[in-house]
Amino acid sequence: MNKKIYSYYSLIFVSLFTFSLRAQVVSVTPRFPIVTDEITLTFDVSQSNDGRAQGLLGLEEGVFLWSGAGENAGSGPTGAFEFAPEGQTDFNSPFTPGTMTSVGEDLWEITLTINEYYNIPEEDQSRIGFLGVLLKNGDGSAQTEDLFLPVFQADEYGVILTSPVPGASLTVDEGEQINIAVLTSESSDVEIFVDDVLEETFEGVTEVDFNLMAALGDELIRRVRVVATNGEDEVIETFTYAIIPESPIAELPSGLQNGQNFDPEDDTRVTLVLTAPENEAVFVVGSFTEWELSEEFIMNRTSDGNQYWLEVTGLEPGVEYLYQYWVNGAVQISDPYADKVLNSTRDGEIPELNYPNLIEHPFPNDDGFRVLTVLETGREPFQWAETEDTYVRPDKEDLIIYELYMGDFLGNHYFGQEGMIDTLSYFKRLGINAIELMPITDHEFDPGWGYDPFAMFAPEKYYGTRENLKEFIQAAHAMGIAVVQDIVFNHQTGLNPYNILSRDPLTGQIEEGNPYFNPVARHPFNVFEDMNHDSPFVREYLDSIAQYWIAEYHFDGYRFDLSKGFTQNNDATDFGDQGQWDDFDQSRIDNITRIANKIWDVDPTAYVILEHFAAGDEERVLGELGMLLWGGLHSPFVNNLNGTNFNVSLDRLTDSIYVGYMETHDEQRIIYEMLQEGESSAVYNIRDLNTALDRSKMAAAFFFPISGPKMLWQWQEYGYDLFLPFDNPGRTDPKPRIWGQDGLGYFGDPDRAKLFDTYAAIIKLTQEFDEVFDDGNVTLDLAGNLKSIRIDHETMNVNIMGNFDVTGQFFESNFVSTGTWYDFLTGDSINVTSVSETMILAPGEFHIFTNQRLEAPGVDLVPFEVEFDDNTVTSNEDLIEAGISVYPNPVIDFLTIRSEAINYNNAKIISLTGAELLNIEIPSGQSEFNIPTSSLNTGIYIVELYGVEQPPVRFRVVK
Repeated sequence: MNKKIYSYYSLIFVSLFTFSLRAQVVSVTPRFPIVTDEITLTFDVSQSNDGRAQGLLGLEEGVFLWSGAGENAGSGPTGAFEFAPEGQTDFNSPFTPGTMTSVGEDLWEITLTINEYYNIPEEDQSRIGFLGVLLKNGDGSAQTEDLFLPVFQADEYGVILTSPVPGASLTVDEGEQINIAVLTSESSDVEIFVDDVLEETFEGVTEVDFNLMAALGDELIRRVRVVATNGEDEVIETFTYAIIPESPIAELPSGLQNGQNFDPEDDTRVTLVLTAPENEAVFVVGSFTEWELSEEFIMNRTSDGNQYWLEVTGLEPGVEYLYQYWVNGAVQISDPYADKVLNSTRDGEIPELNYPNLIEHPFPNDDGFRVLTVLETGREPFQWAETEDTYVRPDKEDLIIYELYMGDFLGNHYFGQEGMIDTLSYFKRLGINAIELMPITDHEFDPGWGYDPFAMFAPEKYYGTRENLKEFIQAAHAMGIAVVQDIVFNHQTGLNPYNILSRDPLTGQIEEGNPYFNPVARHPFNVFEDMNHDSPFVREYLDSIAQYWIAEYHFDGYRFDLSKGFTQNNDATDFGDQGQWDDFDQSRIDNITRIANKIWDVDPTAYVILEHFAAGDEERVLGELGMLLWGGLHSPFVNNLNGTNFNVSLDRLTDSIYVGYMETHDEQRIIYEMLQEGESSAVYNIRDLNTALDRSKMAAAFFFPISGPKMLWQWQEYGYDLFLPFDNPGRTDPKPRIWGQDGLGYFGDPDRAKLFDTYAAIIKLTQEFDEVFDDGNVTLDLAGNLKSIRIDHETMNVNIMGNFDVTGQFFESNFVSTGTWYDFLTGDSINVTSVSETMILAPGEFHIFTNQRLEAPGVDLVPFEVEFDDNTVTSNEDLIEAGISVYPNPVIDFLTIRSEAINYNNAKIISLTGAELLNIEIPSGQSEFNIPTSSLNTGIYIVELYGVEQPPVRFRVVK
C-alpha cells in the first residue's frame, strides 16, 4: 500500500503547514525566537514540496519574502494574517523590503526584527504565536509552499514537534517507521504515548529523533501523544495514524449510480457510490461516524478497482448529515456528484433570504474539512406545475437570449420570488425569450463569474436553494422564456474532488497518467486544470452532468464555455499552438457530439450552444449537427458605430448556426467604445452620450431584423458604459447596477429608457411578423457607411436604411414600390414617388419603413424626420441649364461659383443635419466669387444661393 502522509487536501490548497525544520525548507536563528528578537531566516528552495518552487531554482537574485505574523497558524502568509510588513499588498509584484540574499546553491537568507518588520504594536506583542512565510519571485508565478514558524514569549518554555505536523492524520503500512522529531528550548523529559500506553521516554534532552513502528491496535485510529516537561511547565502535542485494512471486494448492485442513491422504500438508508480508479481503499467519514475512520465505513470495491460503494443505514429522514470520502484513508474529498456541499470559506456570506437555515459548517477553520457533502434522506421531491407539461420552448432560430450574471444583475442575487421570478416581467417587456445564466454550479472563488467550478451537480447556494432554482425555471417557462445554463466542461479548480485525486501527495502537482486531468494543458487559453476529454472516466462524468441539469431542473439547454478545449490533439508545449488548436479537429467534434447526443437523449429539442471560434469548416459541421455557435459581432459593430471602418464584415448576422451578439461578458461595452473612440465632425460627435445611445438604436435596427438567434449582455439595452478590465483584479469584481439604491440611476434616465424602448419595439416587430423576417426575401447592403436591409413578403414589406458616417449623406433608396410608407419608430408616413428616391440621411440617422401602418411604439424614441432631396439640384446638366458653374467639386480650400444669368447676394453652406455652417454676403453685381471651405470636415454639404426675387438654388458639394 502506498503511504499517503497528511491530508491531501491541505497539501494542495493551503500548502503543507510545516514548522521550522520540517523538510528543512526554512530554519530560523535563534531556534526559539521571541517577538522582539532579530532573527535570520534561511530557506533551502531545493527542499520545497510545492511544484511552483521549481521556478525559483537556480536564481541568483529576484527572490522575495512574503510573510505575516499572527496569533495562530490558521492563515497562510498570503492570507489574512493580522500583521504584515508595510506595503506588502501586491503578490504579483516584487516586494523590495523582503528582498532575499542568495548564499549559494538555492539557499536564501534574510535578517529582520520581528516586531519592527511586521509593525506589531507593543500591546499586541504578547499575542503573537506564529510567523507565516514563503518565498516567491517578482511576479508571483513561482513560490514555495506556505511555511509556519512558532514565535515564543520571553521566558516561555518552548516545544516544537517538527515531525509529523501537530494534529496530522497519517495512514501507513503495518511495520512502517513514523519519525517523531521534537525540539525543546531547555533540558526536558519527553514521553511518547500510543493510545495512552507509554512507548518511550527521553530524559534531560533538547532534541528527540525517534522512529515509532506502526502497529495494529484495538481501534483503527491510533492516537499518539508527545509530552514534554521541564519540571515546571508541560507541553503536549498529538497526531494520529491508521493502518488501512484491505477493501472488501463486491460488485456494484444493479441500478446504482455515482453519488447518493436513495432507497424508495426506506428513508433511513442510502447507498453512496464513488468512482475513484487507481486507489486502494475509501472510507466514508462524516457526522454519522463522529468524523473518524472506522472499519464499519470502509467502502466495498468493485473487482475492476474503479468504483467504491457503501450502504449507510440508521439515518433520520429530513436530517442533514455531512460527510467526506477519505481515499486511502487520508485524501479528503467531497462527493463529486453531490447536489449540495458546504464550503467553509464562502458559505458564511450567504444571506438568510437566499438560503434560510443553512446547516452550519462544523470545522470552519480546518482546511482539511473545507468542503463537506450534505446528505438528507426523505427529502420531498419538487412538485412541477402543470404549465411544464404544456410549455414549448422557442425555436432555436428565433432565440433572443439575455446573458446575465446572477451576482451582479440583482442586488439580492436571488432566484426566488423576491428576486429573479419577480424580474421576469422585465425580460418579457424587452422581448427576451431565453435567459442564459452565467455558471451557477458551486464555484471556488469570490468575487467570481462562476468559471471556477468544482461541484458540478450543486447549484450555487449564494443564489438560493435547489427549489428556488426550479421555481425560477418553472416561472420563466410559464411566461414562454427558456433558461439556458452556461456550463464549464473544459476545466475545474483545485477543489474539484477528481482534481484532488489527480495530484501527487507531496508536491501537489497533477500526476502523469491520472484518469482525469492533464498535467499540462493541451491547448492555449486554458484556466485552472485542463480535463482529459479522451479519458472514459471524464466522459462518464461530463455526460452525467449534461443529462442531470436537463432532467432534474428542466433547463432548456447549455452554453458550453471554451468548447474548443474539448480535445487532446494539441500536442504542442508552452501552452499549445494557437494555429494547431484552431484547425479542424474531428476528435473534438466527436467529443462535443457525444455530449450533445446524451443531452438529446433526455430532451431532443434542448439547445446546445458552443463558445467555439474554431475553423469555419469545423463550426459548419457542428452547426449542421443541430448545434448553435457563438457568432461574435462585437468588433464589426464597434468599427461601424465608431465610424472607423465601415466595411468590416457583418456576415455572421445572416448565418443561422450562429448566435449573433454585439456584447458579451468578454468584451467592452459598445457605448463605452463609442464614448472613448468614436469619430466626430464639425456638427456631430459620437463621443457624446446621447449620440452614442442613438447609434446603439441604429445598431439594433441592423441586428434584430435579420433572421437567426441573437443575444444581449445584461444592461446592453440601457447603454451600460462602464469600463471592463481584461486583467484581474477587477475583471470579475461586482459591477454597479443600473437600478437600486446604490445603482447608477440608468433605470430612471429618460434617454436611456428610449434605448430600452427602441430595442423592445424592434424585437417585438420581428416577433409579431416572424413570417416576414424569417421567410421574406432579403436584400442586404451592409458594406460602406450607408447600409440597408430590404425584406419583401406578401404579408408586409420592410425597408431599413442607416447612415453610419459622421457626416450627412445622400442615400438612394431601394423601395419595392412607390406609394405610402410608414416610419415604424415615429409613426410618420411618407409618399414615395420613385423606388430609387434620393433621401438625405444625417449622420447616425436610420429608419425602419413598412408598407403597413403599425402602432407607433413610443414618443420621440428617435430624433430623425424623413427628408427627401426634392429641392436639390442633382446633376451638372441642371446647373448648366441654370447658368451656374461650380468648381472644383470635390473641393479642398475654396469653392468657386460663377453665375452668368442671375446676380446672387447671399450664399450659405449647410450640413445634412440642417446646421448652417457658413453664411456669406456676395457683393452686388459680382458674377464669380469664392467660398472658403478649409474649415469644413470631409463630407457632403448643401450650398444655397439666394438672389433678389429669385428662388434659391440648392446643390451639393463634396469635400
